[in-house]
This record gives sequence, C-alpha cells and structure tokens, in this order.
Amino acid sequence: MVLKIFYNNDVKLFTDIDSTFCVTKTYGGMMSLQFDISPEHSLYKYFALDGEVEYDNQRYLIKSIHERKTVSTIVCELNLDDLRADMFTSFNKTTESFHNICTEILSNTDWTVKNDTLVSKRCSFELTDVTVLDILNQCTNSTSYGNVYEYNTKQKTITLIKPENNTEPKGVYFTDELNLTDLNYKGSSSGLVTRLYAYGKDGLSIASVNNGCEYIENHTYTDKVISYVWRDER
Repeated sequence: MVLKIFYNNDVKLFTDIDSTFCVTKTYGGMMSLQFDISPEHSLYKYFALDGEVEYDNQRYLIKSIHERKTVSTIVCELNLDDLRADMFTSFNKTTESFHNICTEILSNTDWTVKNDTLVSKRCSFELTDVTVLDILNQCTNSTSYGNVYEYNTKQKTITLIKPENNTEPKGVYFTDELNLTDLNYKGSSSGLVTRLYAYGKDGLSIASVNNGCEYIENHTYTDKVISYVWRDER
C-alpha cells in the first residue's frame, strides 16, 4: 500500500508503510488514519496541517502532527470539508424521510447517497447552526434514523449500510468513538473555519455593516469554504 501526498500541484509517494499505520472507523462511518514518520525522512517536509493525502482509495486531511525527536505521529481524518460549506441557521422538519432530507441538504454539493431506501423511518428535526455534515451525523443517532455510513471521498458518495450485513473482516477497527489520546500536538487544524456567521440578540447580524452579507471569510490558509456560526445573545 502507498500513501499519496498532495503538495501544491505535485504528488509524492510515501512507500515506507509499516506497522504504525492504523485506520480507525467509527460506528457511524467517520474514518481516521494514524501513522509514524521520522522527522529526518526525505518526504516529511511535505506533511502539513490540513494537507491532503490518499490511502487505500480514500482522501484524508492531516489534522494533527505530534513531532518528537526521533519520530512524529500524524493523524488524518476523511476529507469531508465539502459537506461543511453550507450552513443552516435553522433546520426544522416534521416526520420527514431520510431520502427527502438528503435531497435537500446535498442539492448544493457534488455528493450523492446510495441505499437510502434502507431507511423507512420518518423523523423530525429542530436544529440550529448546522452544516450538511452536522445533519448527516445527527441522522446516525439512535433517537433519529440510526444510520451507518460508508463514505467514499473520491467518488463523493455516502452509502447507507446495515452493519449486521457486513460481517466480513476488513482489517479496520470499529468503535463508537475515536480511541485517540492527547499527544501534545505540534499543531492541529481540527477546528479550522474559513467562513464565520455572526449573530447577536434577536437575530442581529453583521449584514448592515458588511455590504448585506451575514458572514466574514478568511482564506489565507485554504480556499475551501468551511462554515461555522458564532452567537452571543446577551
């Protein structure tokens, strides 16, 4: 297996895959990749926070780097940033099907859902300040549809699965939460936001002093749109 490192317009191939490579998959479908690399390795300089890598036909973003004297530990998460671009300040639905939910929230993305007919249940939602990914994650709750996903970040598909029908070992570890410890990272980009919606009391926004726009943006770190809402209703 080879790890591809996307650096500017170039692709570097990291072939020194060893026993430290670990793919972790949560029950809901999120995946993370963790591995060690020597800071002296010729390709180490190409690993940067929020940089993109590909392993086993999945695209990941580097979310943390813990650099030590002889080895650095790199942790990556599936690249689902496209699903964090659109923001819903309110998302209220009554006894709605999962198919209809996906039709609405994915309409402005390149992503599609497969096997959504596996979900016959109808649910209601009263959510505020959520992205598409937040809504999809909400649908995994047992109080909601109880969905389990398989993300394909290259084809941009979300496949619904029933875990009881997928019992063949795949060499990955399933867990209900990421089993990672705090390693005092050199850096972390897990909280990266590029578009911030700001609201105050009684729905006050910054539109009146921001050319009619309810958000501010900063793309000095990345040109991707990653949305978040900040509220202070005091």
